[in-house]
Amino acid sequence: MAAPAQVDPATQLKGFRTLVAILVLAGLTVGLGMPMLFIALGIEAFMTPWGFDGIWFFGLFVMVVDFVLAWTFWRRAAALDRRLMGLPPTS
Repeated sequence: MAAPAQVDPATQLKGFRTLVAILVLAGLTVGLGMPMLFIALGIEAFMTPWGFDGIWFFGLFVMVVDFVLAWTFWRRAAALDRRLMGLPPTS
């Protein structure tokens, strides 16, 4: 069995930071942009019994998931950056 490919830590750090930026942008686009576009075009996805458009639930859920993933990858990038600088990990 072949050994797994080793990724350069600096390349991995850049990839984590790029992924964080993409996740935050996607979270804002889907979480806020899509419901606002639906409001601007007058589209109602489904109304809840108390008169709230349900598309906001979906958008906010996607935004929260994207932000949690971005936070997780940001912490990994920060830990990798500290390791590359030779500093001890933070607690």
